Amino acid sequence: MKPKNVIMWALLPVIVVLLMSTSAQAKELTEVPASDILEKIQAGEDVLFDHVYVTGALDLSNIELEPVFIVRTGHQLFYGLKEELKPIESPITITNSVFENDVNFQNAWFRNPINFRGTTFSCKTNFRGAIFDYYVLFNDARFDDDACFDRVTFGGSANFENANFCADIGFKDALFKHDADFFNTTVGGDAGFEFASFSDDAYFGNANFCDYVNFEVVSFTGRAHFGYTNFGSVADFTSVNFRDDASFMYTTFSDDAEFWHTHFSGNAYFNSVKFRGNAEFTSAEFDEVDFSNTAFSQFFLLHDADFKRIKVSWSSLKDLYSFDGPTYIKLIKNFREMEQFEDADGAYYQYRRVSQANKNWSLSKLGDVVAWLTCGYGVKPGYAAACAVVTTIIFTPIYWWRGGIRRTKENDEVDEQDVSRWKALGDAFYFSVVTFTTIGSGDLYPADRYRKAAVVIEGLLGWLILALFIVTLANVMIRP
Repeated sequence: MKPKNVIMWALLPVIVVLLMSTSAQAKELTEVPASDILEKIQAGEDVLFDHVYVTGALDLSNIELEPVFIVRTGHQLFYGLKEELKPIESPITITNSVFENDVNFQNAWFRNPINFRGTTFSCKTNFRGAIFDYYVLFNDARFDDDACFDRVTFGGSANFENANFCADIGFKDALFKHDADFFNTTVGGDAGFEFASFSDDAYFGNANFCDYVNFEVVSFTGRAHFGYTNFGSVADFTSVNFRDDASFMYTTFSDDAEFWHTHFSGNAYFNSVKFRGNAEFTSAEFDEVDFSNTAFSQFFLLHDADFKRIKVSWSSLKDLYSFDGPTYIKLIKNFREMEQFEDADGAYYQYRRVSQANKNWSLSKLGDVVAWLTCGYGVKPGYAAACAVVTTIIFTPIYWWRGGIRRTKENDEVDEQDVSRWKALGDAFYFSVVTFTTIGSGDLYPADRYRKAAVVIEGLLGWLILALFIVTLANVMIRP
């Protein structure tokens, strides 16, 4: 290798280190007191910072702004919202920065866009009761402590994409007038969205909720996207109103998923979802819902649920035993309408088995047991075939024991006593089969009145079981 090339290779690590050092210096945070930001806000000046370290608490209550009075509802006043708001005329952009202390913009009225992209909030963050007239950017932001956005009005789009909430977050009773983007958001603590209202599309795809999440009584006017989301604890969607399509495709519910009294006006997609806890849809209302390739680990509750069409395979439901009678009937009807006849038969069979198990011993239960054993309640012809085989086998030793059947002597045929034991057993089985099928016994006939009674009984059973076999076979082969 030439000396010149050796020198260049030797200097290469030094150059890389220098470049990395220069890059790190370029990204060093400049300290800015919170009071400087508050002064700009009070003066109505633009707030524009990037890569700064804000020292001290940024508390809007520390400055005097001419209040604006708005009308609050009784509900809002009950929860402590004030009718006086502090208007902020300044556009605020503080990106890729760090707030070392609390940030308090409670009851603020932001009349220009707000941008906190890539910023870290090290302590508590409070926007409770605030109003944002324009878009809000919190994408790639980090909240190390609790973040409160309760009863906030987002007049423009709200972007929390890739945000990391390390503690609890609250969006209780918040109003999102445009798109709400929580794509790929991580929430380490509890997440509260109860009573919130999303007037446009809401994106929660690929989000990770590590603890309890509450969407109780939330209204989604636009499309709701929860695809590939992970719910690490209980997910409460009780009484949610989805007015457009709702997608939960490939989502994982690690604990109970509660959709009690939830209303789906559009299509609901639960394709390939993993329910590792109970999937509770009691009294839910669906238009069309898709549970294809969905895995249920525990109960799938559909008591009093109403659905126009549900796409699901019986194989994913048959081991749950979590339905009541009306739900079974709805599922059976749904399967038949969707031409999933085998699924309909499976659901009907389990419905009858569960109904039979819940009955006290009576003639009704006895009839169910007979229908179960002989034909699988009319949907399993194999049961009737098995009954035919078992019946002929049971009657075979009856005819065989002590020469229960005899053969007519003709043309120098040997007497019954000369017939070997195994040949006699074969004759008995043959006689049982032809008696069961009522096709005649040829030169064999019963030896005494007891065997004659057995012939009558087996013949009647043959008629009954063969009739059940034909009817059941026709039922499963001839579909409407």
